[in-house]
Amino acid sequence: MTKTISQKITLIAIILISLFGMNLEESKAQPPCATGYTSAVLVFTSFGCEYEVRICYKCAIQSHQTSELYIYSYRPINPLCTQTKTDEEILENLTNKGIEFFLTNCVPKPCDQLPKYRVMVNQYACWKRLFIDKSIVPCETNAICQTLYEICYDDNTGYVTTNLGSNWQFGSTPNCNWPIIPGRVPFPNPNEPETVCVRLKTDCD
Repeated sequence: MTKTISQKITLIAIILISLFGMNLEESKAQPPCATGYTSAVLVFTSFGCEYEVRICYKCAIQSHQTSELYIYSYRPINPLCTQTKTDEEILENLTNKGIEFFLTNCVPKPCDQLPKYRVMVNQYACWKRLFIDKSIVPCETNAICQTLYEICYDDNTGYVTTNLGSNWQFGSTPNCNWPIIPGRVPFPNPNEPETVCVRLKTDCD
């Protein structure tokens, strides 16, 4: 009888641990997207290496609203892939690819229709690299450069994009320092979980 009770307790413990572990993994995978935004995990090739890119985006429902896009982390799928470009160049390239993806989901109007479709691209200025999977993630989430675009679709030329200007969100300029090697986020010491916070160039600079 005691053995049966012990086996039942062990079985219940295993089930609870499994469920708890699953919940941890699920919560870990939840993106930091605000209410009303859609999250997506995408794979893009940038300068010969593949990256997993996590974005948040919101398609405007009404014509007077503005659509928005954030890239909130990226990591190399193969950390051994040789990369000659800086993190700054990679992030800019991935942002452009994120906009291309975004336009297939939030479809702009034809150019002969008004008002023009507006998109706010949000760029974090301060980033750090995590040791665990080499992910690069923002570390000053109030230092965001916002660039506003008008985008429409022309049957002959494709998407027509007009840059309406860039500003720091709420006037919050970055506090993080420029990296020692320009345009690069340092690699963490194996004894540290992450690097210091460094600044990458945005459209506001």
